[in-house]
Amino acid sequence: QMADGALFPVANALAIGAYQQAVNEAQTLMGLSETEATERDALMYRAYIAMGSPKVVLDEVTDGAPMALQAVKLLARYVNSNGAESDAILATITEWLLGPARS
Repeated sequence: QMADGALFPVANALAIGAYQQAVNEAQTLMGLSETEATERDALMYRAYIAMGSPKVVLDEVTDGAPMALQAVKLLARYVNSNGAESDAILATITEWLLGPARS
């Protein structure tokens, strides 16, 4: 889904592969709602990953960040690990998909 309004330039740049432009656009957006700021950050971090800089995401996204950013951080972990952590990362995704443990 393409972002509307203020986030459109960031989402569009990411979609067409202009990753540095996506980062630059994201860094200029201020005064967003919390939801919009999370979406902006997710788009920006996806651009960093696409540029081959997953470490930026790993360094900046905290454990207390929203789930959308945690998902992007998990992608960064996967890309950064060169497959070494793939089983653990896939287990985390499976856990997220299954949700709370069923009794």
